Amino acid sequence: MVNAQEWLDQNYPDETRNQIKELDVSGKSLEGSLKLSGFTSLQKFDCSSNQLTKLSLADTGNLVDLNCSNNPLANLALPYSPNLNSFDCLGANLSKVDNNSATPTCPNPATNTITVTAPYSSVNSSSSGNNLAIGLGVSGFGLVGLLSIGAFV
Repeated sequence: MVNAQEWLDQNYPDETRNQIKELDVSGKSLEGSLKLSGFTSLQKFDCSSNQLTKLSLADTGNLVDLNCSNNPLANLALPYSPNLNSFDCLGANLSKVDNNSATPTCPNPATNTITVTAPYSSVNSSSSGNNLAIGLGVSGFGLVGLLSIGAFV
């Protein structure tokens, strides 16, 4: 396993990050916390199939596609992303998503936090292993396409 933040910092210097539109770090045996800072142009991010426990997407308000599936993620910090079309967190253990925006359209403007608890029957039965199942409304993240939430059983 490789420390996720160290790997990112070594492979993507600060001065180049604002030019990157797509970043695929899937299946790289990354572990621990990962904070994407400086990726202001990022539209597509795939960090699936790693061992990430915390993910912060602080400067990624232009995201269209996000795949953080198959990680033991408990917390995800996601800025207001009005163009977010695809959010896949299948196999993650998300219980909290922080919306780092004071935008009044975030799901809970008072706390900028989405917290969801079981049961999740309102989404579908396949989401039974994931504490995040509802609350990612169209007004909160601009999500209009694919939303995959759940755990592999």
